[in-house]
Amino acid sequence: MGNEAVAKGVHVVLGPTINIQRGPLGGRGFESISEDPVLSGLAAASLIEGIQANGVIACLKHFVCNDQEHERNRVDVRITQRALREIYLLPFMLAIKGGKPGAMMSSYNKINGLHVSESKELLTDVLRTEWGWTGLIMSDWWVSHELLDSCANLLGSARTPLQQPSTRGWIWRCLDLHGSGGTRWAMLSPQTKSESMSSMNA
Repeated sequence: MGNEAVAKGVHVVLGPTINIQRGPLGGRGFESISEDPVLSGLAAASLIEGIQANGVIACLKHFVCNDQEHERNRVDVRITQRALREIYLLPFMLAIKGGKPGAMMSSYNKINGLHVSESKELLTDVLRTEWGWTGLIMSDWWVSHELLDSCANLLGSARTPLQQPSTRGWIWRCLDLHGSGGTRWAMLSPQTKSESMSSMNA
């Protein structure tokens, strides 16, 4: 996978996917590794090591509880802390510890009423503080609903000293380049379908 990425001039491989598969009807179930969290985490760690040995970044996804395709951009996953920790977060923790991925993609879904892309508990408290992971967090495509809240949590800060860019006619994605001293915004124009990057200090 790393060799193929280099051959295609790709800098980031959007994978591996380690969501826990709970049924046979998900159209993307084949992308995930297993329905077992330990197997998923350990296998993903090896995949990440192999990909990144080629100088390519592996982007672990979709963090977290993106375990169905139906209504995945709006479903609200109601879950206990124990189930979240022991089943759904565990593969990500193992993959991070063993493979040290350079990037992570946050999922579309909500968990207990809050979109993952806006969750300080998951993106800051768990990923950054508890697990000590310092890689790049990107949202899944066009999933940042509340731009300032999402970027504040991606950056691991409760402060939001950002002026929200004008969103009229544009769709914005927020990327956290942790430790870079700035926030990267990717914007897609619905008129031209062209994408450009800009940066703002945070």
